[in-house]
Amino acid sequence: MDIGIIGFGQMGKFLAQHLKEFHEIFASDKTDKSKEAEEIGIRFTSIDNAASKDIVILAVPISNFKSTLEIIKNHIKKDSIVMDICSVKTIPCKMMVETLHKDVDIIGTHPLFGPQSGKNGIKGFKIVICPLRLKNDSLNRIIDIFGNLDLEIIKTTPEEHDKAMATSQALMHFIAKGMINIGIKDNQIKISSLDRAIELIDIFKEDSDQLFNDVQNFNPFTKDIRNKFLKELENINKELDK
Repeated sequence: MDIGIIGFGQMGKFLAQHLKEFHEIFASDKTDKSKEAEEIGIRFTSIDNAASKDIVILAVPISNFKSTLEIIKNHIKKDSIVMDICSVKTIPCKMMVETLHKDVDIIGTHPLFGPQSGKNGIKGFKIVICPLRLKNDSLNRIIDIFGNLDLEIIKTTPEEHDKAMATSQALMHFIAKGMINIGIKDNQIKISSLDRAIELIDIFKEDSDQLFNDVQNFNPFTKDIRNKFLKELENINKELDK
């Protein structure tokens, strides 16, 4: 089965490396990354050609998501499957349903892993899928693809996904960003909880500023969680000052 991956950044490349064992992969990016594609044994092609494959995976930042859909919408074949891998789901899922032709099957996905957490393999990791507009056989095809990668599949809605990720991803990333910015590092004199904090920093420190901003700004539930957390820290600080 031919798969087109549009967006050959860290996550697009990471997925391609795993999917190439089972499928023919055609990657596209706004910059020429043909050498990187050749190094991992896949084909680099135009965005139009990548969009014409049986399955199209959108691995672009959500800030570029709408414009990418407009570019590819007339190149996607009837009855093909389009899915995104954005870390937020409500907004990109709505964009896909509104922009793509009704004969195109659509699914939202979010791999709950990345190049850093999955550097030693992704077997047993989780992936969220949000069926939006799918025929039964299309859903089974996607489940088979992820099953071949030994991933645990969680089916949910875009809204429930974003509510959960506002805490489990966005808030954790927010905390890690703060620790990174004030220079928290490992120390010989410590309690074991510092090790857990360093692990949190290590998980997020390689993520781009764009990903951080997208997760914070495009998840409709994140700002409320973040403000509640900051308010509670302020209350704790006031109590200590007393």
